[in-house]
Amino acid sequence: MKIAFKYILTLIICLFVSNVQAKRKTDLEKFEIKGNIKEMRIHHTGEKPCEKIYRFDENGNTIEKIMLKEGRTIQTSKEEYKYDSLKNIIKYSRHINGEYK
Repeated sequence: MKIAFKYILTLIICLFVSNVQAKRKTDLEKFEIKGNIKEMRIHHTGEKPCEKIYRFDENGNTIEKIMLKEGRTIQTSKEEYKYDSLKNIIKYSRHINGEYK
């Protein structure tokens, strides 16, 4: 009886994990963008105007995010991402004001 219970529990967990991975969205889907784009720019206005630049790979995952301020010429931060074949982030680096964090 215990073996059957363990087998059924293992099967349920495997099905749940595979279902969660199948529903994982790309960054383009999270932004609700259809199609294959390489770069997206978002301009923010107000007290602290800035611009965010997102660059995507062929799978729709963000590979680089840059934030600019003060007339869009000074880079304040840069983030870089690398993914495995299952769309999991395997490497992340962040540079703030030229320093690696």
